Amino acid sequence: MQTPTTAQLHTAIEVLTKLGERLNTHAEHSVMQLSESPLGAHHAGGIQVRTI
Repeated sequence: MQTPTTAQLHTAIEVLTKLGERLNTHAEHSVMQLSESPLGAHHAGGIQVRTI
């Protein structure tokens, strides 16, 4: 197996960075949608109980 070139490493880092940004954006939207639903309120209450 050959060692990747600098350009290949740079491209891989860019791709992973973009993927991380998309995952964070998706998670933010999911949290917003969950918090606006009755299930979200129930889930948040369960988290609060476990943290106490």
